[in-house]
Formats: sequence, C-alpha cells, structure tokens
Amino acid sequence: PRQHTEEEIKLIRDMRRRNPKLGLTELWYRLKKRGYARTVESLFRCMRREGLIKPTAAKKKHQSKPYEKMTHPGERIQIDVKVVPRRCTAIYTFGTHVSLNSPDAQYGDGTDPVLNKFYNFDQQFGLFLRRFQESALVDNTVLILTTDHATYADNDFRHAFPTYSRPCIEVDSIPLYIYHKDIQTERLDAHGRNTLDFAPTILDYLDISAPNFFLGTSLFSANEHETVPYSTISYQPSLTISTANCVIDNLSMDEQSAFTQRLMQYIAAKGTNTADFSRDQILSSLSEDSATLSITLISENQYSNVWFPVWSDENGQDDLIFHPASKEENGHWMCSVDLASHWGSGIYRIHAYAGINQPTLMLAAANVYVPVDPQSAD
Repeated sequence: PRQHTEEEIKLIRDMRRRNPKLGLTELWYRLKKRGYARTVESLFRCMRREGLIKPTAAKKKHQSKPYEKMTHPGERIQIDVKVVPRRCTAIYTFGTHVSLNSPDAQYGDGTDPVLNKFYNFDQQFGLFLRRFQESALVDNTVLILTTDHATYADNDFRHAFPTYSRPCIEVDSIPLYIYHKDIQTERLDAHGRNTLDFAPTILDYLDISAPNFFLGTSLFSANEHETVPYSTISYQPSLTISTANCVIDNLSMDEQSAFTQRLMQYIAAKGTNTADFSRDQILSSLSEDSATLSITLISENQYSNVWFPVWSDENGQDDLIFHPASKEENGHWMCSVDLASHWGSGIYRIHAYAGINQPTLMLAAANVYVPVDPQSAD
C-alpha cells in the first residue's frame, strides 16, 4: 500500500529523462515542487528498482601482500604522506598507536608500553620544540599540534591509567594547540565541538576567508545559528550522539532523523553513493532517568513481525533479550524497553530482526549511550 504509484513513477521518469545529469538531491528537490511528497531515500530506492540508477561496477578484489614480521622495534617505520599547501609542512607520528612500544626513551622501569610510548613522544616533541625555538623559523612559523582520534582504550590503556574515566568508549577529548612565539598563552573551551571546526579555526586565525562548504565553524566564534549542529554531533553508522557543552547525550528521535536527512543530502551533493543510508533505520530515545528505552524501526518494507534484540557491552551478551515490536498505523515498528531487565552503563547495542514466528532476518543495527546503570536508576 505504500509503494510508489504509477503517477509518481511517471513523474520521476519524465523528470529524469529531461534532466539525465541532475544529482539525486536536486532531482528530489524539483520533484517536491511538483507535488512529490516522499523522502529522498524513498526516491533512491524507487529509481534503483526502475533501473534509473546504474549499479556501480564491482571493485577489483585487493590481494594483500604477505606480511613480513619485524624482529625488533624500530626495524621499519610507516610514513603517511599528507597533501598540504605550499609553505606548509606536516609531520605524522606513528609511534603512539595501539600495540606499539617505544624503541627509544622509556618511562620508569620501561615495563609499561603505553606509558613508554607517550613518554617517548613527549621527549621527542620537547627536543623538536627546543630546536625549533633556536632556529630562524621561529619568527614566521606557526606550529599546530593535534590528532585525529583519542587513544584506543584497550586493556593496556586501562592498566596504565586505572583512574581515568571514559564514560563513552567511542568518544573522548583531543588537543588542538596553536603556537607562535608572540602568542599570549590562553586556553579556550571548545564546549564539546569536534574536528569539523579545525580547518575553519586555523583559517580564521590566519585571517583567510573565502567561500567554502565546511560543515564546521571557527572555534573563535559561536555556532548557535547552525540548523544542524554538526560540530557537536559524533557520528558513526551505528551510533550518533551529542557532545554539546562537553556532555555526552543521545539525540532525540527528531534530531536523529533531521541529522540523517541532512547528512545524506550532503553526501549525495558530493556525488557519493547513498545506498548505505537507504536501508531500514533504527531510531531510539532514552528517558531522562535511563530507565526506559523507546525504539522505532522506520521501513518501507512489509514484515510479518519485528523484534529488537538489546544488550549492553558490559559482560558481553549476558543480558541479551529479544523484545517484540508492535506495528503502528504509520507503518513503523515500535517497542518500549524497560532497562531494568538489563544492566551496565555505557554503550547498548540494538538490532532489528524480522520473521514470521521467530526472528530470522536482520534488518538494521544501532547503538545508544546509557549514562547510568538501569539497575541503579531511581
């Protein structure tokens, strides 16, 4: 009953025939002006079924070369080549990555590889900074120190920093240092904004302004006027959370839907395949006391029954429960989960399965951040 009508398909075919080179988002926008009321994801699926979108050619299978094991630390090094503008130099450090140890300076008795590699980085960067300050470059060079992600919190990391708390294993703070000998030392609070703001911030500091398509804004300015606050949303295909004001929180269902729509439009405008965003979608909402989890499956497909298996990351799947969903009038499948039947704070996994009498077909997956153990929630 929710399939495209013959009139809608004719409208799409006529518009595509007249505009064969039009992008998906622009095509959808023009169709909406002519009365088309469906989402851009629905348009994509319809065009794919009707053969109006050519399937992408299969990529040539990559054949990995045999890995040659090292016999001692430092025998080989990895160099990542970065494309940078003229008059810029980028240095990429590899030694602080997970599973590595320091081949040079070591911390204390040298028995902790995590502390060793951070101590070694500190020593090497200190040596670099002292030599830089003694060189002629110090007068007209700006140094920027940052990273693309925080340290992976594996067992070695937790052993090295037993009192360090990372409420959400997927998210943590990272540094951005801008140094020049004439800069007065100052510390700015980014209020939970992310790396999308790095490039606008550096260009703002250098007083460079030009038309652009940045999703982020300069950290030297406020971003309260953004329709969708990309700078305070941490996105992964299975987990989308807010980091606004340095507080990790879940997005509401409306915020999740709005963000996904805008993200897909942005990706489509870049000419990237949006197929990964066109499948069944799980939205979730956690009550303020972390006691109840509301789950919705948005789908245009017809299923006999739907279940939502839910479990916490703590202790594996020992609290795994398949919660049956009910179908609403709008075609969505919904379920309200009492988290008292689960335990542990942190990341909770949500899957969606369909079947006739039992769950057999996996439809979608998502995660949700639960800040308080449901067993202790009032």
